[in-house]
Amino acid sequence: MEDPVQTLLAIRTWLGQRPEVVIIAGVWLVMAALFCLLAIFQIGRKPGGPQPRFRFVGYAANLVLAIGAFASVMYLMPRYMLENAQATVRGYAERAKLVAPYPLRWKPGEGGAVKQLRFQGDRLEIETLRPTPARHGGEFALAELRKQGSKYVGVTEDRFTCVWQDATAEEHHKECTEELSIEMTSFTPHRIEGRVQSYRGDSAFNCQKCAHSGPPSWRPFVWIPE
Repeated sequence: MEDPVQTLLAIRTWLGQRPEVVIIAGVWLVMAALFCLLAIFQIGRKPGGPQPRFRFVGYAANLVLAIGAFASVMYLMPRYMLENAQATVRGYAERAKLVAPYPLRWKPGEGGAVKQLRFQGDRLEIETLRPTPARHGGEFALAELRKQGSKYVGVTEDRFTCVWQDATAEEHHKECTEELSIEMTSFTPHRIEGRVQSYRGDSAFNCQKCAHSGPPSWRPFVWIPE
């Protein structure tokens, strides 16, 4: 039931990284408005009704404007309002017994970034919510798991930006992506337990090569509803 809201959030994130698409869409809406005004002008000039070609233009322009107005509202609406709408929709779905009564947002028991879960049959998608500047910079942390017996097994993908210096002390920005394994072994509406691969705190990271000095190791985790 959360798919429409998740789709809107994904589109907003994608558009936030591509301002040229937003500009093109804005020009497109302006042109549609002009066509709509042209059709109205023709209607006013023709007592017997507009010519067929202007009638078609009017219908098409009205459709474009309606879609554009809806898309503009969804694009400009604050993210927290969309997430609140998502929670409301899921609440109705749970009461109607259309989805399992699991919370959408979870937080690590020891503290850390909030996780947002989305179920799709035997698939589970997890997004680690990051600050807006990081998301606009293309950073993300996603995990996709599939149900295997009584647990969920999958891979986390973490994309981030780091900085390294060359021999002249000039700084360079590098985009890195890490993929690590994750398992959820216990899943209830009030507590999630599992394990995830991670690197030790004392593991050195080579930004230029996007590589750690040692291999990852498993560590347990516990999440509770936010």
